[in-house]
Amino acid sequence: MSSKVVTGIPSVPITEARPVPLDLDSKLPHPGAPRANKAISVEKPNGSPAHLAREDYSVMQQHVAFFDRDNDGVLWPWDTYIGFRRLGFGRVISTLAVPFIHGSFSYP
Repeated sequence: MSSKVVTGIPSVPITEARPVPLDLDSKLPHPGAPRANKAISVEKPNGSPAHLAREDYSVMQQHVAFFDRDNDGVLWPWDTYIGFRRLGFGRVISTLAVPFIHGSFSYP
């Protein structure tokens, strides 16, 4: 068994099309460390802007909170529509997203 780190597999082309960045440590502090409440990237090394970030929320909770504007803990179809509009999608895509999202994630 080779000790070389494999970063691409020829039979899985996407792994070769998107190479692993080798210089992340020069752009992000501790790039391999998991972060519970910040979704960092090279473009945003400190995570979300301060007015959107919540130190007491996980990244997933912050994502859901973006859509749950009335903070009632439930993502209603109207919340999804407004969330898509806030992301810059038009009325048609926002309307089509509602049954797709809620139909996919609802329980029978």
